[in-house]
Amino acid sequence: MAKLPTNWKQKYLKSQAEARTKKVSAISPMEVRNGTKKSLQKALAEAADEDEEDDEISTQVANEVEQRLFDLYGISPEYKSAVRTRLVSLKSKNSTIAVELLCGAIEPQAFAEYTVEQLKSDQRKKEEQALKDENLRQATMEKPTKEDINMYKDGRDREKWGVSRSAAAIDDD
Repeated sequence: MAKLPTNWKQKYLKSQAEARTKKVSAISPMEVRNGTKKSLQKALAEAADEDEEDDEISTQVANEVEQRLFDLYGISPEYKSAVRTRLVSLKSKNSTIAVELLCGAIEPQAFAEYTVEQLKSDQRKKEEQALKDENLRQATMEKPTKEDINMYKDGRDREKWGVSRSAAAIDDD
């Protein structure tokens, strides 16, 4: 059996890191950022059914959101993940975040820093709360105690000998 060099782990980790960087940097950072801005602007425009003058507002908001995301993450997998999360939130039919962004109720920089929990729509939050309540109710349901179970037994130890109730009834005859 061939023996691995002593520093095989470092070489492997370095090659994996280089592979990740190559995948991220295959497209120039400006192309990635411009694509992000266009996607954010398009999502904002679709959510608000805007006309020409509102298009300028959505472009400005998209630029501010993208700039803040870039400041936080640079061009990295985390940046791309954060962009995808915000796009899903903006495109959600039940979400009012896009309208709130365009109206100025939410600052673009704050939106860029929102957690996943903050990005959820009110309807989704209610659904998750209902699921949690139901799971909690089921988990805390009263379970029968040993005394309750013994109340229904007739005193014979059928389970002890591996004999079912029907087989025991046959033996009693």
